[in-house]
Amino acid sequence: MRPPSGLAHRVKREGGYTLSEMIVVLAILGFVLSALLAVFVSGTRAETNMNKRFQAQQQGRLALTQMRREIHCAYGAQTNAAAVPDAATVDASVLTLSFGSYCTTPPAAGNYQVTYCAVSLGVQRYGLYRQAGTTCSSAGRRVADYLTTGTLFGYLAPSGSIPRITISLPVDLDPSNPAGSYQLQDAITLRNSARTP
Repeated sequence: MRPPSGLAHRVKREGGYTLSEMIVVLAILGFVLSALLAVFVSGTRAETNMNKRFQAQQQGRLALTQMRREIHCAYGAQTNAAAVPDAATVDASVLTLSFGSYCTTPPAAGNYQVTYCAVSLGVQRYGLYRQAGTTCSSAGRRVADYLTTGTLFGYLAPSGSIPRITISLPVDLDPSNPAGSYQLQDAITLRNSARTP
């Protein structure tokens, strides 16, 4: 049986796409989608990096604020750096603060000590830890991360003055890129300490 002539004529007139045309369209679509995907991946990485950088800088600021409060209250401090008259040096990785019972809420039964230390967490990555007592390790509470050096503390004791602790917290997620460095520095007076002779 022969199809009606009108149907055969319509089928012959309908055009289609050739295989080569479909391949070209798919290649163009793949190129455009890969470019869009690269933009989205780059944006996601940038956002993740920015959030990590903000968290690291915020931890550094909060750690410095906490140390400032505790150093002001402490009556004594020790670092593993030597006291340098009339010059500040930042070459210690450990800071031990001694407190009286007036520094706690509620007051402790007697004197107590807290130690801050820098612990290596990788290549050019250090964490700042706080631990009760005179020893410190990564078993303590981490108060800052992504520090680029382990020498954070110095002791300044000019004659006739109240001693001060110098603190330098260099924060950087990627030390190979100096554009992302963030430096926190302070010299904090031991208000409850005696003047040096």
